[in-house]
Amino acid sequence: MSIQDSKVIFFKNPQQINADLSLEDYSKVFILTDDIVAERCLPELKDMIRLNSPIIVKINHGEQHKSIETCQKLWGQLLEQNADRKSVFINLGGGVVGDLGGFIASTYKRGIDYIQVPTTLLAMVDATIGSKTGIDFGGYKNVIGTFKESKAVVVNTKFLDTLPEVELKSGFAEIIKHALIADENYWKEIQQIDFTKNIDWDDIVKRSVEIKETIVKQDPFENGIRKALNFGHTIGHAIESYRIKNGLMTYHGHCVVAGMVCALFLSNKKIGLSQSLLRDLSAQLKKWYPDTLINHKMYDELIRLVKNDKKNERGQVMFTLLSKIGQPLVNQPISDQEIIEALDFYQTVYDKQS
Repeated sequence: MSIQDSKVIFFKNPQQINADLSLEDYSKVFILTDDIVAERCLPELKDMIRLNSPIIVKINHGEQHKSIETCQKLWGQLLEQNADRKSVFINLGGGVVGDLGGFIASTYKRGIDYIQVPTTLLAMVDATIGSKTGIDFGGYKNVIGTFKESKAVVVNTKFLDTLPEVELKSGFAEIIKHALIADENYWKEIQQIDFTKNIDWDDIVKRSVEIKETIVKQDPFENGIRKALNFGHTIGHAIESYRIKNGLMTYHGHCVVAGMVCALFLSNKKIGLSQSLLRDLSAQLKKWYPDTLINHKMYDELIRLVKNDKKNERGQVMFTLLSKIGQPLVNQPISDQEIIEALDFYQTVYDKQS
């Protein structure tokens, strides 16, 4: 299935979902979810798709379970259930379930269909949109994976009512990214969001999905412009991996925001992002995400992690930077010293001494 064949369906009613997904055509329907999402969202999904006997497969929640060991257990369960190539995997959950479930589906018997049903803001606007699947390995995020497009992504923003603010903010980081790399007007719009008030997510989610789909369809295998979607992720993934390895509470989006602050500094230093925009954007990001995530003692390990980022080429660390809002530049080589300077800038923004 090519990237153009996949579709994003915004939930309206069960009849529409059933007609769009044609689940009755599959020999078996598996629903992959985690222990927390199962309690919060599985009843809603069952009502949405109205199947009599889906096979529920659960994993423990958390990034640490996006591993080859979890894959081995899931492959084994599929074999035990006699899943054939006409089976389908429905991934109900956040980014971990979507990435892992997509990888399982893309590799089991050389590939079966899968459908994404994201339950977090992060998964709705980013993690489940596009053809990338993956698991973590050796302390590195998403270093093992495939390109296989889902049959569909079913978005129901009602699931967001189950999330605490910290989870919403984690997903909101990807919305910020989409605005900064693609649409200055969208950036101005989302600046009005106040997490202390009720937020109508429908139009915001639709706009972010539209931005990501537009980019992915131009470059499905991440050879060029799709790398713009990595803005903030090079250092962000390193921070996330470090914190997971050291048993620290970790949210993907918060780490990406730290990475975006660093990338904005490098954008000013390397490709001419204005000083005033650097100042204003960094201040706004700090307003939404006031907690600092790094200190000087982490620098050596963060640089080591950055050097193993999957987007690097020929031993050179590559970043996505911004010349201004809506104008990303990919494949920008960055030195170790420049990474240190960016990390120092981040700590200056957060007035942290260490």
